[in-house]
Amino acid sequence: MPFAKIKATVYYILGGIVILLTSALLFSLFSMKKLQNNLKMQVHTRTVIIALKDNLRFLLEAQTGARGFVITGDTSSLRHYNADLQNIAASIVKLRTLTVDNPTQQQNVQKLQTFGNLKLSLTNKIISLKKQGDEKTITELLRFDKSKHFMDSVRNLNAAMQEMEEKLFAQQYSVTEKNMANAKTIFIVGFTISLFITVLLIIKLIQELQKRSKAEHQLKKINTELDIKNRDLESQANFIHENEKRITGIMDVLIKTTQLDFSEKLSISDRGDELDAIALGLNTMSEEFEFHLEQLKQSEQKLNDAQRLAKIGNWEMDMNTNLVQWSDEMYNLYGYG
Repeated sequence: MPFAKIKATVYYILGGIVILLTSALLFSLFSMKKLQNNLKMQVHTRTVIIALKDNLRFLLEAQTGARGFVITGDTSSLRHYNADLQNIAASIVKLRTLTVDNPTQQQNVQKLQTFGNLKLSLTNKIISLKKQGDEKTITELLRFDKSKHFMDSVRNLNAAMQEMEEKLFAQQYSVTEKNMANAKTIFIVGFTISLFITVLLIIKLIQELQKRSKAEHQLKKINTELDIKNRDLESQANFIHENEKRITGIMDVLIKTTQLDFSEKLSISDRGDELDAIALGLNTMSEEFEFHLEQLKQSEQKLNDAQRLAKIGNWEMDMNTNLVQWSDEMYNLYGYG
């Protein structure tokens, strides 16, 4: 694969990984934002539950302080009672603020305040009678026990409001768990896919590097072979350049030999190289050709002499060209000379 294509492929894969990780990160941030909101809502719900418990506790403590004053006549109990009244009022204000976005709980807070006020109104009346020393009226009020009815109403309503908040808290907790699970799943899936793509990219790069290394090794081998051949060619070229005159002489003698000219002989140097072997072989071949040619000429002369003495001749015909060749004596016999 060309380097440019490999580079483009790497960029594409890296771009895909970046996009995938960015998407996973954005989704995780979105999930974290939702998770943060859910946690705030859970904290808010738990704060409402605590405020309800505080309101009930303050009311019970106020009732205990008032009862202590009625029984013992100790005015120190009223200091705790008055402090609890302030805490009850503050808790009601806090509950109104916390449930401002929940109309149902706002109505319940109003009822809770109403029952609490009725309970406290009756308690204040008993305290006032105690201060006046009217034990008879106090006994009659305690005998009808309207205070218990108001307190039970407060308890029941407070418990119902807490139960509603607990259900809301459970729903919010379930949503939080779901968001956390989704964020975890997306992160794991995104990381796994990115890791898988990265491993594929690494494998692809390793394969390409191996191919490139193999190609480079092959190219290096070819270059080595070419260098050897170039050195051989340079050596041969140098040999030819250094022995140009000797080679030219051998070629001239070889040409003359083909023309049956054996007048020139090659000189043998003291190098004992290939050219000396060729020169020696040409000289030997030339001598043998010259000897056999002389023998052939003598045989041809003897044949001509024999034909002249016998007054006979010979001829031959080429069947392809229809050309006829006569011996010398044939020309003499027919008077052509």
